[in-house]
Amino acid sequence: MESLRFSLDEAGANCRAIITNSPHNTEEATAIVKNLVALAEEGRIDFAAALFKNIWGDEKGRISLFTRPSFLGEITCCWRARWILGSKGSPEHAYSWFVWRNESRRGLSLKVRVIEAEAAAATIAATAREAA
Repeated sequence: MESLRFSLDEAGANCRAIITNSPHNTEEATAIVKNLVALAEEGRIDFAAALFKNIWGDEKGRISLFTRPSFLGEITCCWRARWILGSKGSPEHAYSWFVWRNESRRGLSLKVRVIEAEAAAATIAATAREAA
């Protein structure tokens, strides 16, 4: 948690979100997410998003992370990411973004599925808005 707080301080007062991929060590990953959730719920950030293999959300020991009012939902990437450019073979894992925010959710959490083209289009649109 101290490293996250230090990173936020270094990023400055305008940093309102943390978006990250996760380490493969599930104990470390769960500890990081608990810290991200705490930062969102304390109002230090507006939202946090963490990328995990799809199955990460299926562990019953993590249910408390998904039943919190701050849990907005899961965005499932309906393609398998290729992490090493030019690598051969079929990528092995599918991934999801898990999102928490600093406001309490009303109703059920979201489960959204996107294809690669939709994700690319959204990224391009966001980049264009920032440039304008």
